Amino acid sequence: MTLPHPDPRSTPLLLLATTCLCAVSFLSGCDDGALECPSSRPKLCGSACVDLEGDSRNCGACGNACAEGELCSEGTCGVGPEAALIAACFNSRELVSLDGALRRRGANGSSGAGPQSLALHGNTLLVASTLDNALYSFDSASAPPARTGAGGDKLGQAVNQLLVKGDRAYALNSLDNSVQVLELTRPVPTAIGNERTIDEVATLFNGKSEKSNPTFGAFIGEHLFVSLLGPYPADATEGNALIELDFSGSAGKVVRQLAFTTEGMKADAETATVPAPAGIAADGSRLFVALGNLSSADFSPPGGPGYLAVVETSGGELQLTAKLELPAACRNASFVLRHERRIYVSCLGSYGYGGEAIVTLDADALQVLNTTILQPCGEEEMDCLPATPGRMTYSRGRIVVADSTAGRLFALDLEGKVFPGFEKGVTICEPTCGDGYCFAMTSDVLSVEP
Repeated sequence: MTLPHPDPRSTPLLLLATTCLCAVSFLSGCDDGALECPSSRPKLCGSACVDLEGDSRNCGACGNACAEGELCSEGTCGVGPEAALIAACFNSRELVSLDGALRRRGANGSSGAGPQSLALHGNTLLVASTLDNALYSFDSASAPPARTGAGGDKLGQAVNQLLVKGDRAYALNSLDNSVQVLELTRPVPTAIGNERTIDEVATLFNGKSEKSNPTFGAFIGEHLFVSLLGPYPADATEGNALIELDFSGSAGKVVRQLAFTTEGMKADAETATVPAPAGIAADGSRLFVALGNLSSADFSPPGGPGYLAVVETSGGELQLTAKLELPAACRNASFVLRHERRIYVSCLGSYGYGGEAIVTLDADALQVLNTTILQPCGEEEMDCLPATPGRMTYSRGRIVVADSTAGRLFALDLEGKVFPGFEKGVTICEPTCGDGYCFAMTSDVLSVEP
């Protein structure tokens, strides 16, 4: 089912209840005609519930806006020197520690070859690198992040995402078509070894896994749900699916699968597409899955607008309950982040050539609330690279977005709008150049605050 969406420039104006009428954003209900705000945003400023501790437009008091470039921390504009975020620079093989205002803390630190995905285990920063297929450990509080030990874990080929649940890490190895499980309570290997690997589960779809291409995952309880992007060039019989792995026993196993199709999905004239599932976010028993809607002949450019699939997991079978068409400005829907009752989808588009956007949705109404196109370049800035929003994290009342083409970070408010002063982003990754072309990629960004 394809659901309609309102004009992306509009916002929902009213929430109806039987006894009262409540005006907008993030309201949890009504009490005798009065607005009731959630505990995370307890103060009512006008018709909006806000967190005076971390809202840069209402910092410490309603209407007290921080100056350009400043963010609100504990009700005060400007922040201390402590680490709030760590980002990975894929091309320059570096890690960057930042405070709450997206300012560097010290010099960039050295990482493995091609740091792709970041995760936290307590105070330990885990960095999965794709070009040397290894997992390294760092002290998340140091600036720059300091390596803790000379060795690391041997990973499968081309890990795309690293997840941590409890004392275990789960590496989604795209080219090995597997989920690798590591026991983090064991000592880090003194060299690059597999001493902490305790399980490896093939990402089976229709009984085979050779080209399933596991890409992103999300946990619901002890069950890990993984999107299978499939092979390149696209082949709908070997991927384009969601699988469920049960890790409640001594070894993980695939227990259910759901194949995505392009039924109801728009495509450009004379263009055949495949769903191309990517990012996943869990919300209770539901999953939100980004569908890239990519060309079946060539993964670039995308073949139509991006979609967001809603999957219910609580029944006997995985059930696709909705397929929401995203605005035309969003193509190649990729990463999905859930924060409270909002869903954020980043759209890679054609990596600077159109279709790059961030879409904010209401998780309950399944409505598009806002569409943001990052525009860091002025008309006369000929050497300015356009922005490609990639992975995202929540930190201190805003959504921080990694730029996949120019090594930047952007800060958005919870409605998905760019914070004043961050329109051009903050450049953290230095470009590497060769053959007349320069490249800088912020591959991941992670909040390291409790």
